[in-house]
Amino acid sequence: MTSFSIHRNHSIEFLEIRNIAFSWAEYLESEYRMICIYEEGDFEDLINFSKPGVHGELLVAHTNLKLNVHLGILLSPFSKKIEKQIISNLDLFLNN
Repeated sequence: MTSFSIHRNHSIEFLEIRNIAFSWAEYLESEYRMICIYEEGDFEDLINFSKPGVHGELLVAHTNLKLNVHLGILLSPFSKKIEKQIISNLDLFLNN
């Protein structure tokens, strides 16, 4: 299994970053057929996402995002390409 983490600091208001993260989860569901479970908290939210061969979580906090991705053995050889695509997609959502 291959894993990687992505961290992003932000200065976006919490309700707005929550909406961005929710939109990102919806994107994962529609584009990649991921199952996403969104748990809202008072100070941070957690999105768990999964499908066969990949799972992870996005922690949404007031000042940062922490994304952890775990790839199964079949996707591990493509980890750098997958990581690059995830970074691109996440940054696209943060900059819109």
